[in-house]
Amino acid sequence: MRDRTWIALTFFGLALAAAAAPFAAVWWLGQPAGTSQAVPSLVAAALLAFAWWRVDRLILEPGGRLAEALETWLRTPALDHPLHSQPKLALDGLPDAIRHLADAACQQRRGLRQVSRQAAEQAEEQRNWLDVALRHLAESVVVCDTRHRILFHNAAAVRLLGNLAEGHCLSIQVPRAALDHALDCLRARLDALGGRLGGDVGTALFSCLIRQGHRVAHGQMSLVQVPRHGVTGYVAVFRDVSEDWADSAPHDAVAVALTRDLRGPLGALDAAAQMLGEYPDMERTDRARFIKVIGEECARLRHRVDSLADGRVRPSRTAWPMADLHFTELFACVSASLRQRLDINLTMVGVPLWLHGDSQSLMEAFLALFAALHIHTGRSDFDMECLLGDRQVYVDINWKGDPIPDGRLGAWLEGGVSTQLGPQTVRDVLERHGSQPWSLAKRGGFAALRLPLPPSRRPQFTEEEWTGLGSPPSLTEADRREELLRRSTVGAFAGRALDRMPFVAVCAVLPPGAVQSGDRRRITALGAVRIEDGRLLTAGSFERRISATVAGSDGRPPLPVVLPQFWTFAGDAVLVAHDIGPCLGLLEEREAAGTIPPVLDTMELSRLLDPDADDHGLEAVARRLGLRVGDHRTEIGKALLAAEILLRQIEHLRELGIVRFDQLIEAVRSQPSRTGAPVEG
Repeated sequence: MRDRTWIALTFFGLALAAAAAPFAAVWWLGQPAGTSQAVPSLVAAALLAFAWWRVDRLILEPGGRLAEALETWLRTPALDHPLHSQPKLALDGLPDAIRHLADAACQQRRGLRQVSRQAAEQAEEQRNWLDVALRHLAESVVVCDTRHRILFHNAAAVRLLGNLAEGHCLSIQVPRAALDHALDCLRARLDALGGRLGGDVGTALFSCLIRQGHRVAHGQMSLVQVPRHGVTGYVAVFRDVSEDWADSAPHDAVAVALTRDLRGPLGALDAAAQMLGEYPDMERTDRARFIKVIGEECARLRHRVDSLADGRVRPSRTAWPMADLHFTELFACVSASLRQRLDINLTMVGVPLWLHGDSQSLMEAFLALFAALHIHTGRSDFDMECLLGDRQVYVDINWKGDPIPDGRLGAWLEGGVSTQLGPQTVRDVLERHGSQPWSLAKRGGFAALRLPLPPSRRPQFTEEEWTGLGSPPSLTEADRREELLRRSTVGAFAGRALDRMPFVAVCAVLPPGAVQSGDRRRITALGAVRIEDGRLLTAGSFERRISATVAGSDGRPPLPVVLPQFWTFAGDAVLVAHDIGPCLGLLEEREAAGTIPPVLDTMELSRLLDPDADDHGLEAVARRLGLRVGDHRTEIGKALLAAEILLRQIEHLRELGIVRFDQLIEAVRSQPSRTGAPVEG
């Protein structure tokens, strides 16, 4: 019901009440009603009727017309015409105010349309320039959003991929699995390395079969990032490699037949030559001549097969897209697929490294091996670890149990996998990467399947990543040992083996001189990683940049907010740091609450293991232990390095007979100082 109707009913009710009031009063007093009561009733009703007429005439009716005019103006698409003047009557300046507001809105709308038109014209001009710049490129360029909808493409893309239309999905022409995999790899690389690389995570290579003409293409994808919006799309560049692929296919088939089918007969010939040499019945000269011929033919055939095998690598690697990829992106893709397909939990341990290969086919090979391991071992929890060798990068699949027999592993390698360029075997994929896997036993009852892979073309660690490690300790040796020995407690870990201990390696960053001045709670950054059962768990790390103010006015969380988060992450684990000084603010906050967490300082452990060494800084200790330093410029990088140092030190402590945590604490407390006297705790 409209408001005007409600007001009319209100006035009608008041008039009815005013007319009935005199009669009700007479009735209440018990007197007879007469003309004296009727006259006031009529006068009151007439006055209320007149008041309603004036309110309706001067306020409600012009207000209704003003509202209708405003609604009509708002429903007009253009909104360029002014609002017509309305009679003021009792509305005073309200119609003029609304008209001025409508005029201002019209002017603003015109300005917005002009800006929008200029932006559209500028975008169209830039689009034309982009079209001109890309028109004559041999590569096909397609710009899409994260759902693979086409936003832009050049003429070469139409020639290679077929009919492309803006707004349509690129997966109509290109297999969606290839696009999803490349996009997932870049996102995983951005999550892992985006902060260190300034958001520039490079490109991801992939191969695919174009549905139009069944041609083979190599794709190169790079992310489109917008500030405050993150990843909004990607640019994909395609190149037709059908001729290279066709040239390599027959050569590959011949090479496979020769390298796999003839090596057995060659071995038999070698064995026959050896057997002939063992029997003296044949004439000596004939036997020598016969043996010489067989040996020469075997050498010639072996040389030929090796030449074919070496020649096989070149066309295969040009036909398949081999590129540098980070271990974190391979792990992310494999881990997500295992959870969806087999309900397998995968944990990343160790320090992730760069390697070189075809990401998609490697992922399928790893999935096939994990499926076989799942069936063989009956386990659903595995670790995936990356190790740096002299000439290769080793990827280990770890589990609790026994190694895989060679015969069974060989059968697994013959299993089929589906790649973007057709079905292959696991052996095909690994041989293309120069990888021959094997299984081995590890300490602690673990076994591993080790796959050597090519190292990256880019340096694993740049020279800049070695700078900054030689900073002086935050405390003097005596002060640091005093602080450490006060916290060298066994706690609940008495009798616990070191390789079964939970540790949290932490790095706290403070302004220069803050520790020496006693201002230990001015922590500006915090990074930590967990160690459990001798494994460095890098997937679940802790990293925070902390505000310099309590209110967090710089957009970062203040220390009172971060500290509970850190201690929740650390739990009851032993805290590990290389130089305990910067971590004293964390410990004092915890100790004020009545809890004293056990603490280890890898710098003091280095003094225990290498008492004759002069330099116990982070870089020097890492070099002595044979560790390669990664991105230590961040707090999480230094925490990772401290964790690796601790794991290597535990191995050396075992050689000294120190295998339990209480033994280690006792060794630290009884360690002599520089003057040769034991330090009393």
